[in-house]
Amino acid sequence: MRIAESTIFHRPYDDAPVSNLFLFGRREDLAFEKPVGKGARQRHHVRFWQVPTAADSGKPYWLGACAFDRSVGFSHTTGQITHKIAPDVDTERDGLIADLKGIDRIATIEWQDDFQNPREGRNGGGDPWETDGRLPVITLTPKRSPQ
Repeated sequence: MRIAESTIFHRPYDDAPVSNLFLFGRREDLAFEKPVGKGARQRHHVRFWQVPTAADSGKPYWLGACAFDRSVGFSHTTGQITHKIAPDVDTERDGLIADLKGIDRIATIEWQDDFQNPREGRNGGGDPWETDGRLPVITLTPKRSPQ
């Protein structure tokens, strides 16, 4: 109800819930959202799962998924009020990379072509999505201490 109220009346909802997504048989380890405008109608989401095995370097690594909530509507599966995602998931991926570059947190970025096949489909809520199939592999720089 709070999401519907925020959407209809354009009221902030800073702690709006993020629905869980599952990978490796468990929900995400971290989830972040960035609101757009005054209400909860539109927002950016990113979720991260720590991968159960370490990389060859011995360091842990994470997989992430991001999406843009473009509107609010009824779920095709539950009938509940939920968000509908924008179909172009690459725009959201590129926006997250731009945000990380903007705060100087990317040490390296490598691209794996043809990672995603098929290149279009529907999510669990029935929303269409499409991608160029490219996966960024990003190494972050450590957070710098304030000077």
